[in-house]
Amino acid sequence: MNKQLSYLLIGSVAFGANQQVHADWGKDLLTVGGIIVGIGGVVTAANWLFSETDEQLVVRAENTFSQTERKYRSFIMTYNNLRYRGYDENDLYRLATSIWSETQNISRYCGSVSSATRELRKLRDMLHNRLMKLSQQYSNDYNAQANIDRMKRILVTINQFLPHLESVNKYMYTHRRYFDLYEADGNVRNDYRELLELIGRYPHNSYHLLSAIKQFAVIESGTWYPLTTFATELQSDIDRVKSALRRADYRYYNRISCGQGLIDKLSRVLSVLCADPSYAQEYRDLENERIMQEQLRIARERARLERERLKREQERLYLERERVASQRRREYVASERFI
Repeated sequence: MNKQLSYLLIGSVAFGANQQVHADWGKDLLTVGGIIVGIGGVVTAANWLFSETDEQLVVRAENTFSQTERKYRSFIMTYNNLRYRGYDENDLYRLATSIWSETQNISRYCGSVSSATRELRKLRDMLHNRLMKLSQQYSNDYNAQANIDRMKRILVTINQFLPHLESVNKYMYTHRRYFDLYEADGNVRNDYRELLELIGRYPHNSYHLLSAIKQFAVIESGTWYPLTTFATELQSDIDRVKSALRRADYRYYNRISCGQGLIDKLSRVLSVLCADPSYAQEYRDLENERIMQEQLRIARERARLERERLKREQERLYLERERVASQRRREYVASERFI
């Protein structure tokens, strides 16, 4: 009897433990399921919060198209009126001049055309995908149907306008070297407009030309060494135009000739300036000052290194004194124990 009772007690304990294990496992399963459901709910809520509604998409597409069309309308009309749309330099000159007169920054304008093209393509695809999705749904809501009609209209408008913008973008990319040369030439001519006028005024009189160049350099540079500073900047601008010339296609004959003429004029200015004794004296003074500054820098560096060496030496001596003092304390303690 006692043995049977013992078996019953052991069985009940085991069954209770087994039930507890299953209860805990079920509780864990519910907890994990709740976490998964919670994560799914958060993702769904995030998608709902940050997704673009139909009306928001339509408004963004309409605004983007309106801004793009207004910004590039005149340029596209100029491009559409071109005769050849190839390597004809008259066409390229007209386009480059129209951009230059409007922005004075052709490279930035070309980049904005490329960005606008990508943005309209993206909007076109988004509108198309949204319409495909909405076509599979049926709704009697008036606002939803109105948004669908607006999507269709703006999509048609973008599809009509986008090929023109893509054609312009492709044309500008094909002839980007011409536009780079035009921009480099135009920037340098703007910077030295007065100087170029002086060259035209004194084509063969080096004395008057030199006086005008020196006066221009003093006004423009505003430094202690105006002639050398001006000569350095002038050489940098000449190199910039030369770099654009090297990258330009040989078929841009007129633009290359124009850039080379600018280089010849500025090189003459540079040669006249560098041949003047006052420039040579200023260059020597500048070089002497540079040498003095370099010597001063070397002296300061040596002084800094010496200070660091002395600091390290002091730290070493301090550590050595601490080591000796610690050794003496240990010896003293050992001698006291011996006594």
